[in-house]
Amino acid sequence: MRANVRALFPVALRVIGSARRRNALLAAVVALSLVFYCGYAVFLDLTYRQSSRLMDQTRLPGDLVLYVPAGIGPNDLSAVRSLYWLRSSEPGVLVTAATSLGLIEVLVLPENSAVLGEIGPVQDGGRTAAGGECLLPVSYRGVDGVGGVGGVGEEAGEEPGGSIGLVPAVGPSGQSLSLGRVPDRFAVAGFYEPRDDWLSCPVLVVGEHQFSAAGRPTALFMWCAHPETFLKPLAAWIENRFIPSEVNGPYLAQRSPLPLLLRSDTAQVWGRDLQRAIYFPAGEAMFLLYIFFAVGLFALMLLSFLDRRRELAVMKTLGLTSPQIALVLYLEVGVVGLIGLAAGTAASVGLLAVARHASGQDLRLSWWVAASGAAFSALSLGLSVWFPIGLARLATVANLLGGQPFHPFGYERRWSGGAAEQAGRAGMGLGGRTPRA
Repeated sequence: MRANVRALFPVALRVIGSARRRNALLAAVVALSLVFYCGYAVFLDLTYRQSSRLMDQTRLPGDLVLYVPAGIGPNDLSAVRSLYWLRSSEPGVLVTAATSLGLIEVLVLPENSAVLGEIGPVQDGGRTAAGGECLLPVSYRGVDGVGGVGGVGEEAGEEPGGSIGLVPAVGPSGQSLSLGRVPDRFAVAGFYEPRDDWLSCPVLVVGEHQFSAAGRPTALFMWCAHPETFLKPLAAWIENRFIPSEVNGPYLAQRSPLPLLLRSDTAQVWGRDLQRAIYFPAGEAMFLLYIFFAVGLFALMLLSFLDRRRELAVMKTLGLTSPQIALVLYLEVGVVGLIGLAAGTAASVGLLAVARHASGQDLRLSWWVAASGAAFSALSLGLSVWFPIGLARLATVANLLGGQPFHPFGYERRWSGGAAEQAGRAGMGLGGRTPRA
């Protein structure tokens, strides 16, 4: 075998040189298949890491968070609080307020609320806010609109000492914060690191009487005594009470937009749904893409066989056997395939660098991704060229030059066996059946 490869490799190189355009097209198809595979794998890797980060870093301030934009009525609030598997529940108001920081979402909580200890750790010597004070996310450090001596948060280690003010809303989209005797300025008690982006907003703390005069709360934070046992039935009970199973017109007119129920594992559920929503369609698209590449390679090699009949006939006339002809063609395809894989790898690395610089994302192409893509491309190439090379191996000189009919399903083997009767019948196109008188 090694001797045949050594002897026939120069012949294969000459064949490659004689059909440069066809082989360049074949190498381009192989390179494109590898580029698409690497791009698909890099996209899935980025999606997986982003969804994993979402699942790992999210922690809601409570086992359940219920947000009802229209507000939670007294009956609903007392019904939820009466559930025996709740360890505690704390109401809050999440509203768009006009402040010195602009028109922003703020969370209003009463004093001594358990939510204050769960929204995130307070940094830089801060403390839990009391009535008339507020906690700001660390993203608000140094933002214009936080008043005080020197401005709060201009330096990373500066002690809190500024304030934010509530101002009248300007414009038709503004909403005024009507909480009874709420102060018009809130001293900044500290900055906190939000445990969840959903509640990354300024937290205003008011007294118990001021909060009770605020009307209907819009947010309810709940902790379960045994969340691993009762969290799922509790969520189902709340969804059945606040969110009807069949949304209809009157409900939308009465309470719109719909309530939002977040569980402690909501991020995990969203992350898995995101992965499934991307992986399955992308996998099907990549499967269809490889079928397209395989069909293209098959058609290219079949047309190459039909176009090279005289060349193959010359090889057989010069004494090359059918296995040697097949070996020459496989060597040709192998060399062209290696060139295509090398070009595809270089193109993938270059395009990935350009995409990383343009998007700013951490795009990674590991060696096993490139290796698996090369393996899939090589497998598609091998399966695509097997049948055309088999045709070239079975065809005789008379078949190639058009003097004899060619049947690609094994008739040549019976015909070349030397049985004159079968040869005559095959030549007459009777398919091996004895003609009746």
